[in-house]
Amino acid sequence: MVFGLIWVVRGVILSGYPFFPHHSFGIPVSWKMDKSEVKHWSSEMLNNFAEISGDYNPIHFDENYAKDTLFKGTIIHGMLYASFISKVIGMDLPGAGTIYLEQYLKFISPVRINDEISAVVCIKKIKDNGICELDTVCVNQNDQMVIKGYAVVKLPENY
Repeated sequence: MVFGLIWVVRGVILSGYPFFPHHSFGIPVSWKMDKSEVKHWSSEMLNNFAEISGDYNPIHFDENYAKDTLFKGTIIHGMLYASFISKVIGMDLPGAGTIYLEQYLKFISPVRINDEISAVVCIKKIKDNGICELDTVCVNQNDQMVIKGYAVVKLPENY
């Protein structure tokens, strides 16, 4: 089964985001095929992630160091906000019982403390064996893409 793509970001329908040109369109809007959620990223989250991961790179914590880098200031760990995609997949779409098999991420733009990130997951294809291909994207409060990618998951038995 192949699904079309309709992105809904902050109430704006973006049919066929240009970075996923392989989609077909025209499926019923009533089908549950995408899910998005918003999270505000704080310095407490950054510190907790560093404690868990052991990643204390100065790009994340030292403003004097970070101001002279490509990013012109401190940034949040990419894997911290990328993990938000896992929350949406594991709890919302497809949901509880989903098994992650593969994830590809391309980091497009930095995320900073106090940014608001929307993680969006969209079903692209469901195979007969219960393997599901998902498109994944994160955008910030300015609707600027910060991550694009895809995931492959095994659907729960009851899906």
